Amino acid sequence: MSIKHNKLRNTGLLFELLVRQFTSDTLINKDSKSVGILREYFHNTDIFSEYQIYNAIAKARNLPDNKAETLIGACLESYKKLNKEKLSKQKYKLIAEIKNNFSIDDFFKAKVDNYTVLASVYSLLEMHSSENIDVQDYARCKETILEHITSKKDSGKDVIIEEFSKSDKGTRALIYQMTLNKFNDRYEDLNENQKNLLKQYITNISTSQQLKEYCNNSIRSIKTELKGIIKTMTDEVHKVKLQEVAKLISEVPENKTVNESDVSNILSYFELIKECKSIK
Repeated sequence: MSIKHNKLRNTGLLFELLVRQFTSDTLINKDSKSVGILREYFHNTDIFSEYQIYNAIAKARNLPDNKAETLIGACLESYKKLNKEKLSKQKYKLIAEIKNNFSIDDFFKAKVDNYTVLASVYSLLEMHSSENIDVQDYARCKETILEHITSKKDSGKDVIIEEFSKSDKGTRALIYQMTLNKFNDRYEDLNENQKNLLKQYITNISTSQQLKEYCNNSIRSIKTELKGIIKTMTDEVHKVKLQEVAKLISEVPENKTVNESDVSNILSYFELIKECKSIK
């Protein structure tokens, strides 16, 4: 039997979207209904137990094939032990809460980078519980998950961050390395440029092309501001380093979709400008 992906019943996806909704609401100083929903349904519940299965697979990277197979097997066994009746009732209430508090169309507009993996986990779990399995679908979903688990994790750093992380202490003072696993960790430290960038990415109001244009406009603005800082800088060592940085900063290519790593890099460039202004 072929299993059709149901976004409203995908616990891993719902968690990611609720966190995004909370982040989006916080950025505009709006009380978020998602906080209460997360506390009620993702704490000591069967839904939370199911989410942990999604999370274990989503977070796993760079594992050898045998360990990847072992992880998938352990996750399927954990899912098998869940009380499906209780899980179904909790999920029914969760879905009702989401529908009552958010526009479903808007709620699912937010981009989730690991959507394909989460969808494959959902289908694999559902097929594992079914008596009739579509062998081709099962193999396809498992292959997607295995590719994810065995691939190397993106460090979120680009050549600029890597190069200057090895430099002397004075140069490193120019660069504040910002890596973001979740966008709700450090609001108070972000300036308006950074908040606006996060808002564009998290809420996904724009289309992919519009988001890319926004990011590239930000990059062009950053390069222009860096050039102005370089002109007024008296420390020749830092001046040369900044000139090298300005050359390395590049726009998001036309054939590439903006991802979390791109956003993190642009946030770092904004942070670099803040640091430069503080030590001028």
